[in-house]
Amino acid sequence: MSEKIKVSVLQCGSVIVAKNQLFNTGGSLWDAALFNNRRPDTRVEIPVFAFLIQHPKGTILVDTGWSKNVRKHPVLTLMQQRLCDAPSLPEGQAVEEQLLARGIRPADLDYVILTHLHIDHAGGLQSVREAKKIIVSQSEWWEANLPKNWLVYDRRCWRGVPVKPFYFKDSPYGPRKKSYDLFGDGTIELVHVPGHTAGLLNVLIQNNGKCLLLAADCGFRRESWEKGIRPTLVHDEKDMMDSLRWVASIAERPDCIDCITCHESNLPVREFEL
Repeated sequence: MSEKIKVSVLQCGSVIVAKNQLFNTGGSLWDAALFNNRRPDTRVEIPVFAFLIQHPKGTILVDTGWSKNVRKHPVLTLMQQRLCDAPSLPEGQAVEEQLLARGIRPADLDYVILTHLHIDHAGGLQSVREAKKIIVSQSEWWEANLPKNWLVYDRRCWRGVPVKPFYFKDSPYGPRKKSYDLFGDGTIELVHVPGHTAGLLNVLIQNNGKCLLLAADCGFRRESWEKGIRPTLVHDEKDMMDSLRWVASIAERPDCIDCITCHESNLPVREFEL
């Protein structure tokens, strides 16, 4: 496709987590989730990113960041997640505020794509509920709505929101060779990369001889796939490592301009054109 695709990185606040959540250092899950997050010397603040894709065939938001409610009521907003996550959302950084600053109303969005349903990615979903289509993988939707997973997912984020789950199909992409071609032309592939969660997806953008991978939480920083170090808290360890190897293979492609996680701390470039 000769027309260009523009991708903007939107920083929707940040989150303070235990350092050993980012890279598995052999500590216990309890250390990573709880105890180390109470010690200032073992914590780190990382950004929370969403992405705006301005495509010739539609305007797309990938993830939503935090809800504005975390500004005044962080404990009530995060509930159980507040045990391990401390959110920050400065004025002007909520996803709807950033869209409006660009002249985009939620109703102008053709798609909201949720890479997965953790609260730092779906927390702002209620504020963009007027988007034309809000989609997430069926495997993520199923897992997130299981009663046993109440500690991991907060279903208040999507309560009353018209989320439409989709099924991955056979494709050349991903560790499981499963993806969903959003427009049917190969420019936006939603690739199944399980590990962090059961239904996590990455957004592979390909156009004009270039590719850009929005790697979501398939690792928290590029060292994850460069060094093969998985995060501590994962849904499945083997799937996580398989997915990291796949991201590494995309990063090595000569046409790849970047691979970006949703929590990458060192990201000097915030606008891309393909």
